[in-house]
Amino acid sequence: MDEKFVILVQKVPPGFQLTVHASYQCEDGHSWEAFGHYTADASGTLSCVVCIGGSHVQPADGSVEQVLKYMHKNSEKTRFSEKNEMIWRDLLLPIPTDPSLKVDVGRLQCPLMLVACEDDQNWPAPESAKDMKEMMERAGNSHLLTVLSYPKAGHLIEPPYTPHARVSMFKTVGKREKLMVLWGGETVEHSRAQEDAWRKMLVFLTENLFPT
Repeated sequence: MDEKFVILVQKVPPGFQLTVHASYQCEDGHSWEAFGHYTADASGTLSCVVCIGGSHVQPADGSVEQVLKYMHKNSEKTRFSEKNEMIWRDLLLPIPTDPSLKVDVGRLQCPLMLVACEDDQNWPAPESAKDMKEMMERAGNSHLLTVLSYPKAGHLIEPPYTPHARVSMFKTVGKREKLMVLWGGETVEHSRAQEDAWRKMLVFLTENLFPT
C-alpha cells in the first residue's frame, strides 16, 4: 500500500462510538495491526485521546508502507534475552530529533492521556511518552496532557483481571515462524497497573466525553 488513505464516516448520531481496525502486512510477511477508538460529538470534533503503550515515532507524512519500512529498517536492533526471548523495544530508539520522523503531538487541541509501562520490552512507551510531553510543553498545551506511568508493568495495559503474560509465543504471518517474545512486566505490579489505569481512564473519558 503506497498511498495514504482517508476514512470518512457519515450519518452517525452524536456520541456514537466507533472502532477502526486496520491490518497490514509488509513484504517480509510481518503483520501489523492498529486500532482507533473514537466518539463523535455534535460537531464531529475529536473530544479526547487515550494512548496505551504507543509511540508517535513514524514518518509523519508517510504512507502505511513507508511507516512499515521505517520500522523494518531498524530490525538489526532486535535483541534477545538470556532465555532467547525476542525484544523489539529498541526498534524506534533513540527517539529521533528530526520532526519529520514523528507525529507532532504538540498540535493536539484536545485532552490526551498517555499510559506508559516502564518495563515494556516490546515498545519504547516510556521514552515516547517523555518526548510527547516535551513536545506539548513547547507548544504550550501541556495542560491538556495526563501521563500514567507504571514501574514493573509490561507491554500494554489490559482491562483489570486480564491474565498477564510476560512472555508468549508469536507467529509471523508470512513465514509462520514461531518466536518467543518478551513483553515484560511483573504479574503483581502489572495487575495493579491494570486496575489503576482502568479506573483513571474511565474518569478521564467520562469527564471529557460527557461533561456536565
